[in-house]
Amino acid sequence: MKQVVKLDIVPGEKPPAVDVSEGDNGRIVLFELMTNGVSDTVPDGAAVTMIGVTPNQREINIEGSPQGDVVRVIIDSSATSCSGIAICKLVISKGDELRIGTQLFRLRVEPDPRKA
Repeated sequence: MKQVVKLDIVPGEKPPAVDVSEGDNGRIVLFELMTNGVSDTVPDGAAVTMIGVTPNQREINIEGSPQGDVVRVIIDSSATSCSGIAICKLVISKGDELRIGTQLFRLRVEPDPRKA
């Protein structure tokens, strides 16, 4: 299962949403990177990490795989341990010379119906 989400490197736009289910592990999200609405690429050799905090205050820290203007993130159970909305962003970094955060996005975790 894959989702494609456009994500701007310039903060400030309305945060897009990524929809997942509580307990998901292995869901793939492809983030298409933009700068002011124009396609942009991750610099060669840069790392990308999805960071955030779950509704139950657990830290999310998932490595992404950049491929040109797309970053592939495999959502794991650290991000879907409880239902609710987690506020996240991608961080692009390369040693000490580069550290850029994208606009925020909402990770909407739908409840597990067996727990409802």
